[in-house]
Amino acid sequence: MKKRLIVIITIMLSMLMPISTTMALSSVDAKEKIDITRLCSLELLYSSGEMQFDELNVQLYKVAEVSEDFQYTLIGKFANYPISINDISSQSEWKQLSTTLNSYMLADNISPTKTAITDHNGKAVFSDLSCGLYLVSAVDAAENNQIYHFSEFVLSIPIVNDDGKLNYSINAKPKSIKTEPVNSQVEYEAVKLWKDSNSDKRPSSVEIAIYKNGEFQESKTLNSENNWSYFWRAVDDGSEWTVVERNIPNGYKVSIEKNAKSFVIVNTSSEKITTPPKTGDTNSKIYTIAFATLGTALIITVLIISRKRNKLNEKI
Repeated sequence: MKKRLIVIITIMLSMLMPISTTMALSSVDAKEKIDITRLCSLELLYSSGEMQFDELNVQLYKVAEVSEDFQYTLIGKFANYPISINDISSQSEWKQLSTTLNSYMLADNISPTKTAITDHNGKAVFSDLSCGLYLVSAVDAAENNQIYHFSEFVLSIPIVNDDGKLNYSINAKPKSIKTEPVNSQVEYEAVKLWKDSNSDKRPSSVEIAIYKNGEFQESKTLNSENNWSYFWRAVDDGSEWTVVERNIPNGYKVSIEKNAKSFVIVNTSSEKITTPPKTGDTNSKIYTIAFATLGTALIITVLIISRKRNKLNEKI
């Protein structure tokens, strides 16, 4: 039964998003406490097949301090954002965290902690790092009219090895996606979702800001009148678009998820909502998490399809 359940959840999660490079692990995997006084190192290999990409500018941002038992505290300008960084366990949650941190970093032009240029072997090396949670910037490499996009990701330094011991010298290979810009107009969309138990606490509107390659483009107000969404068209030339929410309402945490050309901005109530499991149902929590994750993706898909149909009807 357990094996079958694991297979079901794996299939469902694979439908929602591809596996990305995320290297932040919880304390339950560790057999020892972190020596927070110890210096660390990070070596990243940027390659695809037989190709190694040199002269790439890789930027590293320390976003949080870490305690001996793997509890994180946002620091610097990142501390200004109501973003949850603890009690994250799933691959999709770490990916959302990466997207959220990266979006605000670009929007507010936060300076990197360290930078490195890849050598002829495609390696970028960072040394003398303090323990903590780091964001590695997205990097693009052009080759034969194609773009190899290495997405941003977060990692905890140190990480936990398979044997439960801590590793302070990390070697990682960021994954890339090969694309070819179509150089024609495509449609982008920003969608606002709420996760709370009391809609009366929600504001009547929110403000989002849209950026292209880190440059501000426009601000828009989302509310019930526009179905908490906004569409815009732009040439698909390989540029990186990001969306952030400004003035996040009190009592909410923010997270951002990017799905192809859609940006989903979620406000989650800081109030903990607990539902007692049914008596005798030992797997109810696992089922709830799995189907809730799938349900969110389906809701987003339905909203996007519905709104596009409404737009088409309006044009007709």
